[in-house]
Amino acid sequence: MEETQKENPLKNLDFYDFLGIPKTSNSKEIQKAYYKLALKLHPDKITDLSKKEESKEEFQILNKIYTILSNEKKRKLYDDGKYFEYEEVFEYSDISPDDFSMSFNIPIHSKLFEIFASARTEDEENEITTALKYAEKLNKQSVWDKKIFKDELKRAKNERISILEFERKSIEEIPNYIGKLDFLTMLILNNNKISKISPSIEKLNLLKILDLQVNEIITLPSEIGNLSSLSILILNHNKLETLPETIGNLKKLSILKCFANRLNFIPSQIENCLELKELDLELNFLKDIPWSLFERKKKHKFKLIVDKFVRRNFSLKGKEGKKGDSVKKKMKMEK
Repeated sequence: MEETQKENPLKNLDFYDFLGIPKTSNSKEIQKAYYKLALKLHPDKITDLSKKEESKEEFQILNKIYTILSNEKKRKLYDDGKYFEYEEVFEYSDISPDDFSMSFNIPIHSKLFEIFASARTEDEENEITTALKYAEKLNKQSVWDKKIFKDELKRAKNERISILEFERKSIEEIPNYIGKLDFLTMLILNNNKISKISPSIEKLNLLKILDLQVNEIITLPSEIGNLSSLSILILNHNKLETLPETIGNLKKLSILKCFANRLNFIPSQIENCLELKELDLELNFLKDIPWSLFERKKKHKFKLIVDKFVRRNFSLKGKEGKKGDSVKKKMKMEK
């Protein structure tokens, strides 16, 4: 009995519609659309177990589409409506979700893919593409000692890599050498064991994003306040007890995330961060924070995330403040 051949699901699809791009898109636009969908459809990104199998099938279709459109000859055949006449020549086969990571030699959870997918200009795309190529050659050991880390920083310096991601490498310290990479715009060192940061980090004057979440940082060096270009600082899941007063020097800081630390005090200098749009202080040991932050939340588009009892203290303070004002007015009138 002859086996009925399974119909290729791609035949009923418009590849460009599937990727959400016009037919005139160039190779970079195709690659960018692929990254965006890969991050959305990859089974590792799906938390709903009932949708895992469906996402796996969609992800395989996505990979097949990208395999065709990223190849000049295959794309020409597809655009001319002749690709499926030659399908057997190109060895139609299933592609595992793991192939996405393997093809780049970078894990799917890497933030570099997300950064590339959200790039707005060609310069940004080129910058991130260079970072991706650099990341492919990273030392594959799961635990980096000081020497390995320094060697990777030296290589980054020599190749002038402006975006670095060293994740899950058990790094314990950011060394003095980091100051030599003064061209860095983004530094991602999450999920390590960092407890010490060299003051030489202040030399990274072009740094816009610093991601240090899930480490063991107790204190930040005061020199961090000299990062004049810093816009996003992520410190979630550390052991921070306070922030340095120099945090107020970060005039361009727009997002500060300190979720799940041990903060018991927020310096009043944070009021000087006038560009701050989001501040996450939830799950800390705070009983109070500068009153001006609450005032800013009421008057401006400012996202302030704090624990419930801190918000309750705000309310009480507000009532006391109003009471105090009315008493002062009454005393003036009596005079």
